[in-house]
Amino acid sequence: MTCRKILLIPFFILISACDSAGDGPGIGGIAVVEGVSQITLGDLTTRIQLATANKEGAGFITASDSLSNLIGSQLIAGENSDVVIDLSRPVVNGEEITVTLHEDSNNNGIFELGVDLAVQSIGGGDIKATSTVDVPSFTPDVRLTLTSNGSTSWLISAEPQSYNWGSVGAGDNPDLVISTAGVRIEVVNPSVQSHPFSLIDANKGITELITQGNSGSPGGGSFYNSTAVNVVESGNTIQFSFIAELAGAVTNYRCDIHTANMIGQVFGE
Repeated sequence: MTCRKILLIPFFILISACDSAGDGPGIGGIAVVEGVSQITLGDLTTRIQLATANKEGAGFITASDSLSNLIGSQLIAGENSDVVIDLSRPVVNGEEITVTLHEDSNNNGIFELGVDLAVQSIGGGDIKATSTVDVPSFTPDVRLTLTSNGSTSWLISAEPQSYNWGSVGAGDNPDLVISTAGVRIEVVNPSVQSHPFSLIDANKGITELITQGNSGSPGGGSFYNSTAVNVVESGNTIQFSFIAELAGAVTNYRCDIHTANMIGQVFGE
């Protein structure tokens, strides 16, 4: 997905701390600019990216909403580019987000609200910037990546883990719990040609609800052409919105070829 650039006016502060040899400013003799610039929406609604995020020593970049609720943080040190912040919830189109630079006051690598204070500019005030987010329609909220173990089972990983969309169990063919109604899911399936992903209803004679297409057959299923579900396929990925009707019908995910072995339970809420 192409990131949308969001324009903002960054605040910069130039640090002139001498190194241990006393012969140069900043880190390794290079002046360090403490600040952030150019927020873009990442490849998920639960992810933003900063073109630069710089901090002399350890610190954090935090993301907050218009009500000052903390929705994400990322540890940084020194000069950084393309810094990703995973969020605890999806952002919506037109939402105002503020990013702020913080100290890691006790050097424990964990952001603690009220302990890790905001970095102050020379002129006073927090080093921060605020921007309105442009979220394209049907951008996924969560990504599930499938790893096949031959034709016997799947492993599933999810990102971002900080967003409470549901859960993935451990081990082969893990239980998949999707607890957020309407969540937009992207499934990345590198072995789609041998193992097309599908959602089924085992309570109605193994009814296919959504089936990923491959070179041997097109995608399909009773929810495949639903406007609300809005299935989108591209290469080895398939996206869909997990609406209430789909949640109420699905019982399992499986490989549409190795149906007996590569199968796990789905619990929709």
